[in-house]
Order: sequence, then C-alpha cells, then structure tokens
Amino acid sequence: MSKQARLVGWTMGILVSISTPAVLGGELDPPAGAVAPTMKDLDDVEPRQILRNDFDGLNPIVINSSGSYYLGEEILAF
Repeated sequence: MSKQARLVGWTMGILVSISTPAVLGGELDPPAGAVAPTMKDLDDVEPRQILRNDFDGLNPIVINSSGSYYLGEEILAF
C-alpha cells in the first residue's frame, strides 16, 4: 500500500470518527411547548364490553360475538 493511500485512509477515518457522533446524537434542545401524550387509551386499542347479571328474567349470560369482555359485578348462579 502506498504512502498516499494510507494518508487518504487515515484522513477518511478521522473525518468519519469526528462526524459520526454529531449525526447520531441528534439535537440537544427539546421542541417548544407542552409534551403531548404518545400512547393510545386501552379502549382505543382493545375495546371491551361489560357483562352484567339479568335480574329481571334470570337469563344466562351468552357471548355471541368475539371480542374482549369483563365482569361488571359478581355472577350469580342459582
């Protein structure tokens, strides 16, 4: 390898090592204004339906469609 090729290699290495931290680091000043929420509510991601007892007709609870459900009260068994 010639002396000139080594000099070019060293120069390129130094330039890359100097410029890389500035490119990877990003800006240090945060944007102006209040911080906004970045996450969705659980209802937006997975809407759920409540299951309750039917005290008038004492009908059993039947789930006919797929989805996410939760118990709103204690389930009574007779």
